[in-house]
Amino acid sequence: MMCSIYVAEICAHVTEWEKHLCHISDVIGECLTFQRQWMYLENIFNLNDIKTQLPLEAKLLQALHHFATLDI
Repeated sequence: MMCSIYVAEICAHVTEWEKHLCHISDVIGECLTFQRQWMYLENIFNLNDIKTQLPLEAKLLQALHHFATLDI
């Protein structure tokens, strides 16, 4: 969009929107990374073997999962 000849008058607005959209894209990317890692850990901590070896950590993850799924 910055290459357009018509953007000169609104260059500041376009630049500001571009920064906002890049920030939103970064946040969404971080959320997707977090979700992937959460799903990976959730699968690991659902195994009975891990639950017996790391009972405290399994309970903490279960409590976090319960908290994260509450309807607010």
